[in-house]
Amino acid sequence: MMLLGIVWAMGAPVLILLIGAILYRTSLRFFPAVSRPIRSAASFGLPFLIVAVLWWGDRAEFDAQCASLGRSIVHETRLVDGIFLDDSTANSFGMRYLQEEGFQWMEARSIYARNRFTRYEREGPDIRSREVDAISASVAVIATHVRLSPWTSAQRVTITDRLTGQVLATAAQAHFNGGRAYWLLGSWGSGSCPDPASSEGSIEFNRFYHLARLALRPAVAPVR
Repeated sequence: MMLLGIVWAMGAPVLILLIGAILYRTSLRFFPAVSRPIRSAASFGLPFLIVAVLWWGDRAEFDAQCASLGRSIVHETRLVDGIFLDDSTANSFGMRYLQEEGFQWMEARSIYARNRFTRYEREGPDIRSREVDAISASVAVIATHVRLSPWTSAQRVTITDRLTGQVLATAAQAHFNGGRAYWLLGSWGSGSCPDPASSEGSIEFNRFYHLARLALRPAVAPVR
């Protein structure tokens, strides 16, 4: 199934050619007097034109949404050893805050009991976990996942002081799946902002990805 998904993601535009071929064969039956060059141009050009118009319209909407998200901002930096990670993926992808970002410990919502929390701690190369009744971290890293449109999803990371609610830093990213032409473009129609493939976008993406490291400044190498 995964292999099929990869093949579709890379080869989806071939479906546009297939639609063109079907239109060409159909036109032979209904418009036999049309010359071959005109028939070919109309049969293959029309699907490409429709896909292009749909994609450009949805992509323009995505670009406007990206602009509204704003750039990453660090209002205040602090030095802390641990955080409270409020994210639905805390017990999986959230482990990177201990493995990559340099924090010694992390607290997150428990997946076993409501109104309880799990504390994860680095012990050498290992990560130990235990259930706790309350949060002790002074700062919270909050990840909010939203859908801006049927084809655009976004994630905002906000770092706050848990006692005062003061926002210390914020950053966001969005992903575009190709819009209404998704099934005919595959990965070729997708996009992200910031775009890690561009030089400026790569810098901004790193600031988003490593926002906690930038704002809370644990003892690790600085983000470049």
